[in-house]
Amino acid sequence: MIGEKLGQYRILRRLGAGGMAEVFVAEDSKLKREVALKLLPPDLAQDPDFLSRFEREAQALAALTHPNIVTIYSVEEAEGLHFLTMELIHGVGLDQIVSTGPLSTERCIAIATQMADALAAAHARGIVHRDLKPGNVVISDDGRVKILDFGLAKMQGYGADEDDLTAARTAPGIVLGTLSFMSPEQLQGSAADARSDVFSFGVTLYEMASGHRPFKGGSTAEVMSAILRDQPRPVTELTGKFPTALERIIRRCLEKNPDDRYSSAIELRQDIQHMLEAGPARFRFGFSISRKRLLPLLATLLVFATAVGSWFVMRARPQTSLTMVAVLPFENFGPPQDSYFAAGVSEEITSRLSRVRSIGIISRKSTLQYEGTTKSVREIGDELDVDFIVDGTVRWSQGSDGVPRVRITPQLSRVSDDTSLWAKTYDRVLVDIFQTQSEIAEDVLAQLGVTIVDSERSTLEARPTGDLDAYEAYLRGRHLAQTPDYSPETRARVVAFFQESVTLDPDYVPGYVELSRAHSLFYHLGHDLSDERRELAKAAAERAYAIAPDAPEVHVALGFYYYWVRSDYALAMREFEIAEAALPSNAEILEAKALVYRRQGRWDEAIAHFRRALPFSPRDASLIGEIGETYANTADYDEAIHYYDRAIALSPEEAWLFMAKAWTYWMWKGATAEARDTLEAMPPTKDTQSVWMWFWQETFERDYDSALERLFATDAEWIGFPESYSPRPLLAAHAFRFSGQPERARHAYEEARVLLEEEVKRWPDDPRRRAALGIACAALGRAEEAVREGRMALKLHPLTRDAFSGAYYVSELAFIYTLLGERASAIDLLEDLLQVPSLISVPMLELDPRWDPLRDEPRFQRMLTEYR
Repeated sequence: MIGEKLGQYRILRRLGAGGMAEVFVAEDSKLKREVALKLLPPDLAQDPDFLSRFEREAQALAALTHPNIVTIYSVEEAEGLHFLTMELIHGVGLDQIVSTGPLSTERCIAIATQMADALAAAHARGIVHRDLKPGNVVISDDGRVKILDFGLAKMQGYGADEDDLTAARTAPGIVLGTLSFMSPEQLQGSAADARSDVFSFGVTLYEMASGHRPFKGGSTAEVMSAILRDQPRPVTELTGKFPTALERIIRRCLEKNPDDRYSSAIELRQDIQHMLEAGPARFRFGFSISRKRLLPLLATLLVFATAVGSWFVMRARPQTSLTMVAVLPFENFGPPQDSYFAAGVSEEITSRLSRVRSIGIISRKSTLQYEGTTKSVREIGDELDVDFIVDGTVRWSQGSDGVPRVRITPQLSRVSDDTSLWAKTYDRVLVDIFQTQSEIAEDVLAQLGVTIVDSERSTLEARPTGDLDAYEAYLRGRHLAQTPDYSPETRARVVAFFQESVTLDPDYVPGYVELSRAHSLFYHLGHDLSDERRELAKAAAERAYAIAPDAPEVHVALGFYYYWVRSDYALAMREFEIAEAALPSNAEILEAKALVYRRQGRWDEAIAHFRRALPFSPRDASLIGEIGETYANTADYDEAIHYYDRAIALSPEEAWLFMAKAWTYWMWKGATAEARDTLEAMPPTKDTQSVWMWFWQETFERDYDSALERLFATDAEWIGFPESYSPRPLLAAHAFRFSGQPERARHAYEEARVLLEEEVKRWPDDPRRRAALGIACAALGRAEEAVREGRMALKLHPLTRDAFSGAYYVSELAFIYTLLGERASAIDLLEDLLQVPSLISVPMLELDPRWDPLRDEPRFQRMLTEYR
């Protein structure tokens, strides 16, 4: 083939051969570049099965665009030969690198991180490599890792079922893949999925770290037997010092049972990121430095950072070149009970204007606080950082002819000189409300000199329903949904309003969107974890999608269903990204993506997206509070308190902000006095979270009598927190135990156990109830049940799947081990938590009496000193 031409490609030299194709370097005569050309031999091209597999490789690769995956350029046929052209990588194969011996820890991590990034991108698209090994990894001359040869890849939704493929393409005694890197299920002829790639990744990482393969044998049968049955020697036995966190990652990758591995490379990548963020400084900075030396160094750097801080903040602050517009709540000139209708008018105008890409619209969450304001246009404009403001009045009344009418009087003002540029009165019958709102939006855009494209005009002129009663029910639901009351009673009323809207109009898309979101939030808040609730959320979103598959609001609803109900963060992100493509300046979508990034442990990306959302919702207390909570998780406590204070100043009626701030004081410096001051300033709330917070505040103060008195002053039998759901007797039992009343504690723990066993039967998939039951059983000495329930809670909600709240269940299992006297296991888990971003810290461990039994352990004390 050397020197011959295939179409526009001239073959220059041979690179090698894979399992079903030869690879050459070729010159593209049209684009004047060198490419890798993968050629299917003529005899194999005659085989329809092999040809089909070759085309599947092209499909799989073409679906991926990632800096760590080789890029496919084209699939072609010339001179009767089938081939594909790919990016030519100048570098060295990982197999050649590992053949010289083990790599340094830093290099292992650098390569493994990029490999995991690539696999995570593939797994997010349903693509499985199935033949991952060092021979399919190249390190380019500039140090970038590239994964090659998805020739054995399976794309979900393409081609035959995996079992059919295995049967059709496996000769007797032969299996697809490379033996030493194959997973047990592949050897047994079962379907390969993302977890099989995780196993192969573990084998590759083991070889990089140790210079040896984990499974060996003198024959094929012996190697297969080792993979199926043997446990590899720990890397530390082969290399000496090796990070325990990385050893655990390898061990989990190499679990025999696929269910015990990472579910995909997405989880694997998160765990690596946690290790990088919390592990030894040399993983992050490229050199070894002790924590004691690191702190003075950071203090020195802080002096320099302060000098340039103002410049950096201005550079880092999210900027937008869009013309920014705020639509304030329209004033209700009708009866007070009609305020929801006026709010709905301004919200609908906001929604229609937000579809126009050439302007930026401030979210309703930030403008709602200006309802009934006496501030001037310039004051409001400065606070929201906008160029123009739309406000107005609404009157809804019965006409003299008995026909409902609405009068809307909007005006447009320029902020810079506080000048009214335009005002108009729209006096219409109520049935024309949607047309009127469209006219107002178009008139505002005309005054701003904005040109509307055809795709934007269709959404501006949309008429979502012809049933005014359905529209009224929808407006009432939206009005109630925006209140900071998350009690089950209020959220049930929200659901009822949206259900009424779609019952009256079975094709009302906004009604289904909000109904799905209301059901999903109800589930997420823990008010109802039934299969029926899950199905209701799903059915409403699917109905909306069936009617309007391209509507971005529909994809937002689907995103929250996957996020709040399914905890499937990859699918949630996919839906939010679809919505963002249509509404790139929508604060809610940007915030939703940030929340997903946080669950995935991608903390920097979460912060970046929160900051991108801020210009479009600068006065949104919830958004600002979420930023604070993210900083608290990453141990930037000073910044966290700053954002909580900003949020509380904007919305002092939101109790959760005070609770989050108090928790941050616990974490930051064990500051119970500051935490108490914060909780005492908290507004009254019907939510039992405040009871939970006060119980632990007084427990941390070692004032157990006050904690019990406050606990029994509430009528609530169950005390809830986002990650905790405990019967009142369980918390009381803790207080009795801590205060040295073992008999009263035992009776309370037994009462709690009975209640929790019934709850677990009712809600078997709720990790909160499982963890609480495990604790009650542990306190009663029922070790087997306790550990089983604690591990089940962690399995239902693992840290590897949810980097934001998964840490709570790790700490609950650590408490179970502490109660059972298994101190080493408890300390192992607590040390794991201190190495990752979470709401656990050394000051909190010192405050919390749950860990008193560990305090005389030298290892526990060393841990507190090391991670302080």
